Amino acid sequence: MGYELISLVYPFLCRACDRFVAREQVFCSDCFSRIKKIPPSFISLTTNISIKIYSVSDYKEPLRSLILRKKSSDRLAARQLGEIMSRLDVGKFDYLIPVPLHWTRYARRGFNQSREIACVLSKKFDIPVVDLLKRAKRTRFQSNLSHDLRQDNVDSVFVVQRKYHDIYCAIVRGKNVLLVDDLCTTGATLKNVARPLLAGQPRSISAIVACRVV
Repeated sequence: MGYELISLVYPFLCRACDRFVAREQVFCSDCFSRIKKIPPSFISLTTNISIKIYSVSDYKEPLRSLILRKKSSDRLAARQLGEIMSRLDVGKFDYLIPVPLHWTRYARRGFNQSREIACVLSKKFDIPVVDLLKRAKRTRFQSNLSHDLRQDNVDSVFVVQRKYHDIYCAIVRGKNVLLVDDLCTTGATLKNVARPLLAGQPRSISAIVACRVV
């Protein structure tokens, strides 16, 4: 079936307002113009180490709705977030490390949105994805917690996967690592994802997200 016929049977629609858009477009021009770029920010990991966070925009429409589609198992929405995030100028990195999802949530959702995003970025940036970490226990949803409880909720949750125990230091030592997630609110999740990597002595740890709460 040719593209012209496909577009008639399954038209491409803006993910925010349902207007018709060209193939591969995520938003129409009006909705895309609502995305306000924000500069990178920093969160402290230790007294001497900070994580630079690259983000497309604040946690507002139309990106907010695209992020929330993960709750309805919309895998395409995660990939479209990756396409939008790939427009960010992040420089050179050695590895992309997606924030892991607990296996129970993976089973329910059918995919890890952070890894879907990372796979898109991998192709765009020509950087390999390494699933170095796992989430050792299921946590409460961060969005349901107060600012003070979010840090406790993800404290010591992320660990190096068993298959990498003997080699992960060699993998990350002296490397520039880019963590991948869809959203940064307080930064608690990103900080706890980064902590297991410190023993490997990476050159730098940064993060890329679609949205950051400002």
